[in-house]
Amino acid sequence: MSPIFQAGGALRVDHPSYVERQADYEALRAARDGEYLHVIAPRQVGKTSLLKRLATRLGEMSWRCAYMDLSTLMDFSKSAWYAELGRVLAHSLTPGRPPALANQIDLRNYLLNHALPWPGGQPRIALFLDEVEGAGKARDTDGALFSDTFFSMFRALYNERDKLDSTLVVALAGTVDPSALVTDPAISPFNVGREIGLDDFTLTQMRELTGHLADLGLPVDETIHQAIYEWTNGHPYLTQRICAELEKSARSGDLTAITPDHVGHIVEQVILSPANPLQRDKNLRHVAKMLGGLSAPATEAWSRFHAGESVSLAETGEDLYLELYLTGAVKAQADLLVIRNRIYERSLIRQRLDYDVALSFAGEDRATVRQVYEALTAAGIKTFYDEDEDVKAELWGKNLYDYLLDLYRKRAKYCIIFVSRDYARKVWPNHERQAAQARALLENREYILPLRLDDTEIPGLLPTIAYLDLRYETVAAVVECVRRKLDAV
Repeated sequence: MSPIFQAGGALRVDHPSYVERQADYEALRAARDGEYLHVIAPRQVGKTSLLKRLATRLGEMSWRCAYMDLSTLMDFSKSAWYAELGRVLAHSLTPGRPPALANQIDLRNYLLNHALPWPGGQPRIALFLDEVEGAGKARDTDGALFSDTFFSMFRALYNERDKLDSTLVVALAGTVDPSALVTDPAISPFNVGREIGLDDFTLTQMRELTGHLADLGLPVDETIHQAIYEWTNGHPYLTQRICAELEKSARSGDLTAITPDHVGHIVEQVILSPANPLQRDKNLRHVAKMLGGLSAPATEAWSRFHAGESVSLAETGEDLYLELYLTGAVKAQADLLVIRNRIYERSLIRQRLDYDVALSFAGEDRATVRQVYEALTAAGIKTFYDEDEDVKAELWGKNLYDYLLDLYRKRAKYCIIFVSRDYARKVWPNHERQAAQARALLENREYILPLRLDDTEIPGLLPTIAYLDLRYETVAAVVECVRRKLDAV
């Protein structure tokens, strides 16, 4: 049986989980009006799926449509780039008669003199150019960019459309502002066409998607729709990802009913904190990478989210807003910029850490650990220790497995592991260690501070990692080293 949900990649035109949005209707209207259109939005919100569905609908109206992903041509020289573009276009527009294209002039002549008047074909053509930013990265053999003339040719055709006895529509999709497609200031910018906004699903639209969970033979009530929406705020990919994970669990027999707790578990343990950090969600990795490449003004604006400050649209301006928006992390809400959804907020915004250090140890070593805890506390270092009165109150009634996983991965600046024979053989200390090691791998820094009580080897703690040894160091010396670590953070 084919999967109901698909997390990543364009959906088939007839895929049951495709949800139509206002953008679908606006794009169809623009095309039928003979307008160019551009769908400029972050990645994985449905741009390609929209283009392909639009191509199908126009095809049903006797339009001839051709689709090209321009990112696939980035490593081509100019002549090879146009030759491959011509081959792909000919497959849909002039079957069996591929043109010999070498530049934008050849492309223009092909469209006007061969494709549009093709015998037996309707004089209505729609070109769907996806990943348009890929064109701006292609270079000729001499290293020169050639995308300016490519887009300028289409701009000229748009301006001449009233002279044609046929209709040519160009639909662009990507994560770049159309005005940036032409970079040469001596050439008119690409400022034609109708912008199609691709918003996240409303709750009503999202129910069309999450409603397919019932196809698994499990009851799905309103609390499930609400739980998913509270995490994703209608983000298409993230909604599909949660539903796909629920489907996987249901088909494997691990799930006989869906509850809001199941939704929360998938978000927390599969999407936000996978057991293997290398399996971190690809969308979250991409958004984080985009944020790492922001300009200085955009980075400063983004830092204000970390500080808990409000960021208004008025103060960012259109260009800065677009740069932040295209990362996928933020959107406009009223007159403010806001984090797009709760999953992004949890993943991308630095959490205020609750503890300076968290202590991980075996119960047999408690007497020694307590001495270190008391000295750390006396030095004003906030420490997680399970017999601290505040910690005991917080732990009361909690699911300790999930709580400790979260604590050792996210809520302390450092983790001190008390290395001993008992630590190596006990279950709970190893659960804490694995959580701490996952954090260390993600951050690629010395998050784990080993403190030896004996010479036992601990899985995952390489012998090359520097440690302190309480057999030779005083507790006061250990506390001083911790203080210096914290001062350097």
